[in-house]
Amino acid sequence: MKKVLALVVTIAVICISTSIAFATNDAKLACVASPDALYAGETVKLTVSLSDSASAKSVGLTFSYDDSVFSHKDAKWLLTDAMLSSYDQAKKKAAIAYSSAADVNGAIFELTLDVKSDATIGDKTITVTPAIKNGSTVISCSDTSVTVKIKCTHPSSSPGLGEDPTCTTPGYVGPSICDVCGEEVSAGDTIPALGHSFTNYVSNNDATCESDGTKTAKCDRCTATDTIADTGSALGHNYVNAVKDEYFKSASDCTHSAVYYKSCSRCGVKSTETFESGDSLGHNYVNAVKDECLKSGADCTHSAVYYKSCSRCGDKSSETFESGEPLGHKYEWKITKEPTTAEEGLKEEICSVCGGKSGKSETIDKLVSYDVVEVESKKEAETVVYDNSDSQSVAVTAKFAKSKFKTVKINGVEVSSDNYDVAEDASGNVKVTLKESYLKTLSNGNYNIVLVADDGIAEQTVTVKNNGVAPATTTPTTDKTSPKMN
Repeated sequence: MKKVLALVVTIAVICISTSIAFATNDAKLACVASPDALYAGETVKLTVSLSDSASAKSVGLTFSYDDSVFSHKDAKWLLTDAMLSSYDQAKKKAAIAYSSAADVNGAIFELTLDVKSDATIGDKTITVTPAIKNGSTVISCSDTSVTVKIKCTHPSSSPGLGEDPTCTTPGYVGPSICDVCGEEVSAGDTIPALGHSFTNYVSNNDATCESDGTKTAKCDRCTATDTIADTGSALGHNYVNAVKDEYFKSASDCTHSAVYYKSCSRCGVKSTETFESGDSLGHNYVNAVKDECLKSGADCTHSAVYYKSCSRCGDKSSETFESGEPLGHKYEWKITKEPTTAEEGLKEEICSVCGGKSGKSETIDKLVSYDVVEVESKKEAETVVYDNSDSQSVAVTAKFAKSKFKTVKINGVEVSSDNYDVAEDASGNVKVTLKESYLKTLSNGNYNIVLVADDGIAEQTVTVKNNGVAPATTTPTTDKTSPKMN
């Protein structure tokens, strides 16, 4: 079908050309390549435009390009509403025809070409020859051409001439030229000066004890020399034992010889390290009464004992001496056995300093066992009970005067006076009331309550019930003792 269409358009163009009349106006043809510079293997698009043309019924375009460089890829008319349009790839000709005169100005045709992979580099010209008619009238229009540059990939290049650098003078390298196209691939550049190369330094033998010396090297490329510090070459001091006044540190004493600083055999500088010379003086121990030499103070039967000390340095000897008189005993009467209701007590004359006894002693009468006259508390059978659920206190009245009362003990432990009240009944007997706040602290169980007088005791057993504390693990004990008696 395309071949038939192309044949019809071609016949139409021939028929029109048999009776040609030339028009007076000139149309202008233009062709733009995009891109206009590219590499082998890439694609270029040619856009053909027409301007200043009168209306036309047919337009023909003939393209001329090097087939060794370009190959056809695509072609299309950009004009619309044509009766016929075609492109003959072999002849590189395009044709379009209208049934009536049409406006053909603007971009009219687009041709896409591939650049062959083996295309030669350089500028390539593509020419477009127009044929524009309006019936038998030819609209004059000149050929147009466009240049497409096939760029070189610069596969290899060679540097230009230059000058080698020296230790102190920069060198130069010329621009790099493509071996294929001769274009400059890269600009020339300055080569920095090499700088001196000092590698073999030799000591100048000028080091001292404390300071590094120097070393000098000659440049490997030129005659320049370089002198630098010879790091780590300091000789260090050679310290020896030299007994001289200027190196004296300390004189000999009781335990040490004289001390001198060591000195350098080269420069004479004094070291912090020392050495001893000569013999020590030895201690001179004497009897000197000093607090710092006290071994043991005087007691009842012995004088104070001191360590002997050195008259020069104060050092304490292991040898001792006595000084002063013994203090003598300070006897006091002390109860060595408390009386009970069953047995007499005993008091003896004892030294308050050393605890020694004089041999003197006296007996203490037995304690009186006072009766309990009355107990104010809940009773179950014959047992006195404190029941927490009843919110009560416990009061014990004993048959001795309030003036004789000393304290209260429960199960052998003295109770604080904050936990009870002491009163006297109508008969002059002492009455002790244990506060409920204290009773609530006792665990459930049996307790031995003892009212202590200055010459005896009264006892009462009380059972605690329904208290919110753990049950007592102890059993009541009978306390037959009174407070300490003089």
